[in-house]
Amino acid sequence: MLSEIYSEAFKEKGETRDKVEFHAGLNLVVGGNRATNSIGKTTFLLAIDFALGGSTYINAAGDMIKNVGHHTVCFAHSFGNVAHHFSRSTDTPNIVSKCDSKYRETSSISLEEYTAWLTSYYGLSGLGGTFRSLQSPFFRVYGMNHDNVDRPLISHNSDKVSKDLQRLLKLFGRYEGIASLDGQVDEIEDKRKAYREAAAYKLIKPTGNANDYRRNVEKLKMLHSQMEDILSSSDNGTTDFDTAKEERAAQLRNALKNLRRQRMRIDSAIREIGEDLEFIDFKATNDFENLKSFFPSVDLARFEEIEAFHRGITRILEKNHSDELKNLRAEREELEGQIAQVENSLSDLGATTNLSAMVIERYADLKTVYDELSAANSLYDKNRESSKQLKARKVEREEAWRAELDIIQPLLNDEMDDLNEKATDPYKTAPRIDLASSKEYRFSVPNDGGTGSRYRGLFIFDIAMLRLSSLQFAIHDSLGLKQIEDDHVLGILQLYGSLNKQVFAAIDKVDSLTAESSIPEIVQKNMVLELSEGQELFGWSWNRKTELDESEE
Repeated sequence: MLSEIYSEAFKEKGETRDKVEFHAGLNLVVGGNRATNSIGKTTFLLAIDFALGGSTYINAAGDMIKNVGHHTVCFAHSFGNVAHHFSRSTDTPNIVSKCDSKYRETSSISLEEYTAWLTSYYGLSGLGGTFRSLQSPFFRVYGMNHDNVDRPLISHNSDKVSKDLQRLLKLFGRYEGIASLDGQVDEIEDKRKAYREAAAYKLIKPTGNANDYRRNVEKLKMLHSQMEDILSSSDNGTTDFDTAKEERAAQLRNALKNLRRQRMRIDSAIREIGEDLEFIDFKATNDFENLKSFFPSVDLARFEEIEAFHRGITRILEKNHSDELKNLRAEREELEGQIAQVENSLSDLGATTNLSAMVIERYADLKTVYDELSAANSLYDKNRESSKQLKARKVEREEAWRAELDIIQPLLNDEMDDLNEKATDPYKTAPRIDLASSKEYRFSVPNDGGTGSRYRGLFIFDIAMLRLSSLQFAIHDSLGLKQIEDDHVLGILQLYGSLNKQVFAAIDKVDSLTAESSIPEIVQKNMVLELSEGQELFGWSWNRKTELDESEE
């Protein structure tokens, strides 16, 4: 349980207040007999919420921070004889400090880690919700918007009713079986949403409706028949497109003829170069001495120069012809490859049983349309099937919900009947909850729509939840309690006091609760903090002018 709370900002007569100690059952913050406002009752309840992981204490308390300044709230949770001490500051609310018994920080954790710790230590693990989502709707403090007398299970004004009822089942430990069905429904709905969005953005093209679907079926039959005819005609060799194959063969034969002619010209050029090389084969001689025996006056040096010239011309001609021969032979090799390729194409064209290019193109066009229509109808079928699955899962889920709600509803109503009789009298109408479905419930005090009766019903509902479910805390502000008849308030306080869980409540004008104008024993026994004008939570009230304020006007 939450065993104590303390802050150096809480003052009494200029001194820091002692830590406020709590106990099981009722923990009462009492205001003055004049019902004075702005003394800190609500703020103290919000400080308790702050200690339990809430944020309204700082989010809705701009004036408090402005006048008091940032400060640290210290608190402890006790389980058996073991106390766990923590602190949390208003300027760093997302950090929670672990402390020793004197509130000296030993380490720190995140707010998320702290609330997870609360979930674990208060036995809420496995229920399918966080500590705050399960507990805070029952913290009915001004500023938290949890005082809807028609929807006692609501957490935020934007919440769907189904979320209220999920919370109810979780607190009773009866949601686990339905969670799987909820997940299946959510998964199908997510897929259907993705399908609709994809269709809207033209990412897919499903069939629009049943009439389009039937027309597509007829078109698919016609397209299938046409494709079968093409395949059949081709296999039998009777297709009207055989002329296209003949035209292709003629083109190939003409190309082959041209290639062969080029090869013949190259072969002729190769032969001519070979002959030229034989012709220019120059045979040199070195025997000019014999010539001189016949012509003693001849100039042998001149003959040697002419001989050298002929050798040089011969080498140049041989190189040029050799280079040209090499190029011609490479060109001929390339032509041989082209000729072989065309010959193979002609051979394939003559032996193939496949469709011609024109047939393939026609078949492909038909197949494209066929596939598009088939895909459109397939998407339509899948969407219809998912619709059937969704309907079936919702029926199954609603049956499971109905079974659980039928268990919880009489438990709550019987408990509220008993509690209401104890708090009021046997003739006063008790609050009633009607759990109509997974998405609808009604809460009311039948035949009594008065404000006081409705608040009485709200608080009795919370007491029933504390008694029957895993709810650990309730916080009730004086704003709601003051709406209820005095004698009924006293009865509700008695119910609070009988609990082994914790209720934190604020109340004022306690002397009006009895005919003798005395403070009831239940108040004296369970009062943990008394506030009044001059004894405000922070030691002063900033909504009252001071002498300094008046002098500045």
